Amino acid sequence: MVKYAALICNRRLDASTYLDVDRNTYITNFSKIFFKSDEVAHWEKWNGSIKWENLLKSGCVLSTWMETEKPEVLDAENIELSKRMEAAWYGLLLCEGTWPFYGDSYALTGKADLSEGKVVMANIQQFSCREQVVRPFYEHCTMEYIESFRQKDNGVYLDAWKANYLLLEHGYRAAGKVTSIIEDALESFKDAKTHRNVATAIARYVEAAEAVIAMPRGNSGRREFARRAFEILKPSVKDPYLQWEVQEISDHRLLQLYDLRNARNHGKGMRDSVVEVLDLTDAAEIDSTIGKLAYLAEDLAKKSILKLLNHPRAATLILARANLEQAWETNSFI
Repeated sequence: MVKYAALICNRRLDASTYLDVDRNTYITNFSKIFFKSDEVAHWEKWNGSIKWENLLKSGCVLSTWMETEKPEVLDAENIELSKRMEAAWYGLLLCEGTWPFYGDSYALTGKADLSEGKVVMANIQQFSCREQVVRPFYEHCTMEYIESFRQKDNGVYLDAWKANYLLLEHGYRAAGKVTSIIEDALESFKDAKTHRNVATAIARYVEAAEAVIAMPRGNSGRREFARRAFEILKPSVKDPYLQWEVQEISDHRLLQLYDLRNARNHGKGMRDSVVEVLDLTDAAEIDSTIGKLAYLAEDLAKKSILKLLNHPRAATLILARANLEQAWETNSFI
């Protein structure tokens, strides 16, 4: 007998989709997963029929399992499996290119049988709904973004999800726990992805990046923030959606992100922040600019977190803020 954990999201996949992640872990179409026990009727009643129907309509699942001598007992094994689902969820949010994943996702754990190495869920012992991921503001602003996005291939994002999951798993295990640096960055990033107010989302994305950028104490200079942020973005700064020149991003737009974060964190709303930071009055231009800044902020946050996790000395850097600050001061982070 084995215990399983599964992260189920509402992103549709082709019925034939299957991707090995690592030993005992894989991504596949949710329709290939079935429940063996009538016990699920309890969870349908507990969650409500509408939420349960939404779960059953979900198209994508990352599933993992481990052998056990105590399949009925909720213990440290279930905690370990739940940590894997935490890594899976954050790995999904961090997919480069912004995978079209919105709405609810669900984490399940319990006992299972195996059929040709695949989980057959025997019951559900724990069930939780993750925070709802909202559709980003920039998708409401421009058809150019949406049209370019439709040309993406699912396989690219599945590979990114796999890579991010493995990075987070390695980072967690290297530290022995979720350290404050990773935890703060991921928590801020999650808050941005689940917040409907674009001003708040931008502020949280910038804070996620700042956890990695590690400005030295006593130095809160906006230009130093912009310099370090640009170092992270530089390899891929020419984005077809933004259509901003490189110098405009480094000398102007990153400073605006910093200023928008400051304005929002000092209690100013979106309108006041726009007036103060962007000096714009035309509604269409405001929407376009804010949309692009939100996209830039999200991209910066993603790349900052992934840069840290991919660093050759990540296991050391994530242990203490002082290590990260020193890496920046000695030009060994980038």
